[in-house]
Amino acid sequence: MSSALDKLNTFIERFRHDYTVGKIDMGKYGAYLKWKFEDSPLPSFYEVVDMAEKVSDDLEKYDIKYPGAASYTEPYLNDDPWQSYKMYEDDKYIV
Repeated sequence: MSSALDKLNTFIERFRHDYTVGKIDMGKYGAYLKWKFEDSPLPSFYEVVDMAEKVSDDLEKYDIKYPGAASYTEPYLNDDPWQSYKMYEDDKYIV
């Protein structure tokens, strides 16, 4: 059984992959993703505020695409840090 840290590392690598192949809308997330994966400067306060608004808008879209996914719960099993997002299917890494 892998540890929670191993699963977190797998999650980060999948996120990096999705970013690299263009599955994640660069738009207002660009400053964060460049800081996270390209050793760029930390986003400014204003960029963070813009990203927070974008996140809110995007989450509304995913709630429509996957009705009921946000209310899905089950016991925490196997130290899976993104288990609660599996109802978002292929988009779980982005959500």
